[in-house]
Amino acid sequence: METSPQLNDIVQNTLIHLYLSVSQTHSFVPAHTRNQIISKHLKPKLKSPKFKAVKSEIKMLLLTGKKKNADLEAKLLELREILEKKNSSGVGRKADVDRLFAYLAVLHEQHDIDSKMFDENTPLVSDCLYLYQAELEQNINENGTITAPLKLLIQADNVDMLMSVVREFGFQITSLGVDGGQSIHRLLLH
Repeated sequence: METSPQLNDIVQNTLIHLYLSVSQTHSFVPAHTRNQIISKHLKPKLKSPKFKAVKSEIKMLLLTGKKKNADLEAKLLELREILEKKNSSGVGRKADVDRLFAYLAVLHEQHDIDSKMFDENTPLVSDCLYLYQAELEQNINENGTITAPLKLLIQADNVDMLMSVVREFGFQITSLGVDGGQSIHRLLLH
């Protein structure tokens, strides 16, 4: 069983559950309360054999929700957008996309490095790996294969761990340079 349809279903159903829950209240629902609603909805799915294939993705979402200032809704919306683009061809997850997602999950779960889409209007967060949305769209074909290197950005003192962990997933990272005192590393994943 491919995990993309299951993951897509979980993301869609969780967002629907969130929006229905929020619509029941007549006041503003802050992000931490939204995170609680999402977590409460996802936790039972960890024990269900039906969702065994996407258990690691559910765990990653739950761990993200426990972080201070986490925004699970935004993470789900990002994930939904990526899944929709990859599934628009009717093809399930493929090798490169699987390996990239697994790499990002390991960085998050084992090394506390989150991943986000880069937005020039948002300040960088330390120890967060940024991906460029346009590059993901252009450099990953309809079969889920990475056809050209992907630019990455991270503000961190040391990126040796990123480079060593990525080898386990069959990728390489090369440095395009470091921006002075802010320790902003520009990287290329291939």
